[in-house]
Amino acid sequence: MGLSPEAASWARVEDLAAQVKEVTSQRHLPLSLAPRRHGSSYHLTEKDYKRNATLLSLAGHDHVVRVDRERRIIHAEAGVTMEALVRTAREYGLVPKVVAPFRKATVGGAVSGSAASSSSHRHGSFHDSCNYLTVVLGNGSVVTCSKKDNAELFNSMAGSQGTLGLVALVGVECEEAAPTVRITYTRQASVEEGLSALKHACHYPTPPLSPQGGAEGGGGRPDFVDAVLFREKGKKVGEVAPATQLTAEAIYDFSEVPLATAVTAEEEQVGTRSHSFSEGAKLNEGGNLLPSPSFPPSLPPLYTGGRSPSDLFYSEHVNDIHALLGKAGADSYVERMDLEDYLFRFDRGVFWFAQSAAASIATIPFLQGWLFPLASRSLFSRFCWRWLFTSSSLFSLLHAATPDLLSSRLLLLAPSLPLSHAASFLPFLHTTLPLPPPAPLYLLPIRGAAVRQPFAPQGHIHTLFLSVLIHGRLTHGAAEGHTRRVEGWLGRKGGRKGLCAMNFYDKRMFWSGFPLYDWREYLYLRGKYAADGIFPSLEEKVCWEGQEGERERGRKGGGEDGKGWVRRYLEGRRRKFVGILL
Repeated sequence: MGLSPEAASWARVEDLAAQVKEVTSQRHLPLSLAPRRHGSSYHLTEKDYKRNATLLSLAGHDHVVRVDRERRIIHAEAGVTMEALVRTAREYGLVPKVVAPFRKATVGGAVSGSAASSSSHRHGSFHDSCNYLTVVLGNGSVVTCSKKDNAELFNSMAGSQGTLGLVALVGVECEEAAPTVRITYTRQASVEEGLSALKHACHYPTPPLSPQGGAEGGGGRPDFVDAVLFREKGKKVGEVAPATQLTAEAIYDFSEVPLATAVTAEEEQVGTRSHSFSEGAKLNEGGNLLPSPSFPPSLPPLYTGGRSPSDLFYSEHVNDIHALLGKAGADSYVERMDLEDYLFRFDRGVFWFAQSAAASIATIPFLQGWLFPLASRSLFSRFCWRWLFTSSSLFSLLHAATPDLLSSRLLLLAPSLPLSHAASFLPFLHTTLPLPPPAPLYLLPIRGAAVRQPFAPQGHIHTLFLSVLIHGRLTHGAAEGHTRRVEGWLGRKGGRKGLCAMNFYDKRMFWSGFPLYDWREYLYLRGKYAADGIFPSLEEKVCWEGQEGERERGRKGGGEDGKGWVRRYLEGRRRKFVGILL
């Protein structure tokens, strides 16, 4: 008779702990996890320390152990992907409270990286929605921690990037969910107006301590909130340019009832289609709807989030909605999406990265007009080359790039700061960073942790944060200098950056204490939980200052000793292709 799922999972945890104990006893250190194939990780600086580390594989640690429908908790191993987690939850009418935006991101990575999503204005980071963690420490012991038991370890794991221990099992909290979501897009004409819309949607300045779904008696609070800020075209870098914002509020569509429609007398005479109106549409004294239509006509369409070859990537779709609302003067645009498509809407295209990559490919003379006509907006291109623009493929290409290329050509930042400072931070980004208009900035409100989390981007202050995803391709280099400017500004305003992206902190600034990280506290935690000397340090893992060996190898062409000439040639071709994309 075979083992139960719980017993089999625990046997795998004990096997991982035995491997850790064996490696530490033989002093084959440091210890790290082997890279996953087809993974989705923003980590761009993890090559150098892995080169001399003993790598442990989590292959096989990818099982959903049990679903507790009554308590709405999924017991999952660290290697379970977000895609598998969501599909399992939906079989029970549930969805995880927070879902990382990429299908192949794992449960363990979402905890260690403190991942967030458009539901984070209610639930905080993915770590905040975990009921417990089972962690393998550097001495091979296995510890289960939660908000009540071993709370110090539990809170310290958020954003620690796996430098305090290896996450093995996670209890993921879920909530009731509908099969589809209804999204309402509204356009704001300025930064101030856009921030006001975000504050209203999130009930700022009082962050919800016990969030409830907006669709079922949650006081009108939307279940999902995010936004995109666009800079006006025709303005130069350094000028204070007007900006417009597209805010998306989504709710679980439990009813799936079509929106009410209204037809004016003029529309009846000319035979035009009626427009649907948002729930907040205004009435005149005669009880008729005022002419502030929402698009599209009649029942909101079902958009697949770029999954279908006939659909644009979601980032392009958002650009078109923003342009449509501006041109038509409409109040809002309403559409529906399947829940899974919505949660992973940025998986294909990775926000706006695919657009710049496709534009780069289209500039290759012998390919232009043949393989990549009109880049990703061509149906032929999307059908033939859409595999290239999944999160797994794009991140794999990024990991193949030389450090010098990344540090000179690519801006990839995820700063977070209290929402009260956002009104000055967003214009600072638009006037400082040399990003060509419309220079979209993805805005994500995130509820700060209720208790202190030393290494989480939103763990040092209990307030509502605004996370800003910045992606840009620079033609004249200097990405490192612009990244350092953003890091310096954040440090003065009480903000932090997501450490999975690009970081150029020097050691003195990184460990300077609030709002950043306290070196003495980190040493204390590393010593207490047997991580010191076993796992790479946080600074070594995430900062480019600790990657000089890798950067030096990149300057010499990226070759590695021991590789055959065929592998070196293929690696060189791959790096050339990455250079074109960037």
